[in-house]
Amino acid sequence: MRESTTWQGIYVEGKIETLLMQGTSKWGAPPARVRSRIQTLTEVSTLDNLLQRILVVSSWKELLDTRQHA
Repeated sequence: MRESTTWQGIYVEGKIETLLMQGTSKWGAPPARVRSRIQTLTEVSTLDNLLQRILVVSSWKELLDTRQHA
């Protein structure tokens, strides 16, 4: 079942929604460009990394700053 593209899409969408919900709780609603950037992510590993980073960074900008976690 996990090989199903439908399942994978739903899984990624859930991670994106979780990331947006947690970030909104922590910093308020993301700017449109941040929301758009997050919604284009498709790699589970990238989303997992952001979900871990959200615990230690202090802003949407810092969360998405690739220099911070390269």
